[in-house]
Amino acid sequence: MEKLDPNDPLFRALKEHLSPCRIVRILTADEFDSDGDPVLRLRVVVDHSGPAVEPKKLFSATGVVRDVMANQNDNRFPLLTYPSSEEVPEAAA
Repeated sequence: MEKLDPNDPLFRALKEHLSPCRIVRILTADEFDSDGDPVLRLRVVVDHSGPAVEPKKLFSATGVVRDVMANQNDNRFPLLTYPSSEEVPEAAA
């Protein structure tokens, strides 16, 4: 997985959308779903010692990411997960 730059539009959009939750890192990987269609896997690593992520914001985050990707002419479907920094060794600072 690759670390997404904090200045990337996807990172900025998720950071704003999920506020006040603190995003530690976003890791991405290009993958394919079971039908062979391209997907973008995003592991949004959050700091669970701070404010919790609101469930309503989690539910709508895929739409936020899809809007940013559409503006970049990226037709992949985003698959988001929200592990803690303790669950993702490669997210260590």
